[in-house]
Amino acid sequence: AIGLTVGSIIGSGIFITPNQVLEETGSVGVSFFVWIGCGILAVGGALCFVELGTSIPNAGAAYAYIMRAFGGLPAFLFVWTSAFVTRPASRAIISLAFAEYITRPFYDSVNSTNSSQNASLELPSSAPIDDFDPELMPAPTWLIKLIAAICVCILCAVNTYSVKLMARVQDISMVVKLLAIVLLIITGLVYIGQGNDHNIKNFFEGTNVTAARLGSAFYGGLWAYDGWDTVFFGAEEVDNVARIFPRAIGLGMSIVIVAYILANIAYMSLLSADGILNTSVIAVDAVRPVLKSAGALYIMPLLVAVSTFGAANGGT
Repeated sequence: AIGLTVGSIIGSGIFITPNQVLEETGSVGVSFFVWIGCGILAVGGALCFVELGTSIPNAGAAYAYIMRAFGGLPAFLFVWTSAFVTRPASRAIISLAFAEYITRPFYDSVNSTNSSQNASLELPSSAPIDDFDPELMPAPTWLIKLIAAICVCILCAVNTYSVKLMARVQDISMVVKLLAIVLLIITGLVYIGQGNDHNIKNFFEGTNVTAARLGSAFYGGLWAYDGWDTVFFGAEEVDNVARIFPRAIGLGMSIVIVAYILANIAYMSLLSADGILNTSVIAVDAVRPVLKSAGALYIMPLLVAVSTFGAANGGT
């Protein structure tokens, strides 16, 4: 249950949303505390589900709780919205992230959401100039969308063909996503250990926070913590929910929060604020100062691509 919790949460969010959180807060300091606050809010929601899950040990998680509390119509509307709006939209975002990372060895990451005709590229300030290939252009939007659509089709085929195959994909992606997080954290700690702390010295420089911007930052951060309710969907298959659920949420959420905090420390130390904002594949450009071209162009993109593929698979 602990592995399911960790594997369901860590997927694509930590590799996508740090840009949004920093953009809305204006400084790495406020951004860092937003990530901590999002973790606390996610734990609060998860603990509420622990109470509901132990009191109403029915399969379906939120659907079962809404059914018990408000009746069939609200529960049906919740499932309908989830099936036709929220989950498809979430899978689309994750599939786009998969496409961004899988194309990284062939296209430059800076401003890759713009048209491929844009030849004015700004290299993240922490990236070594020697590793930058001016021939690499941003991946064209049509290619990103095409690969994302193919990803969705493959996932639909996998989940339709075999549940065992789907589970095998999920197991592999869980191991790979943990490797990606560990590699990122170790890279950041090594970089800091070499005395490269210039990106985090002015921790609160550039802070620009309003209620609306802070809310948007929390929205992005909380999306990265999404998935803590997965363990509750199989409540009827759990022998002792009173023992399993609190342990899964307590240990699982602790692991995720620590991993996210360390990952953000790595991002903030390896990349300047401008570097974080100007890249669409932050995990790749973050490791460039230490892993150089081979690690940045091939190892990290592959790890994150498999991780995002597994994240999309988990909710299909």
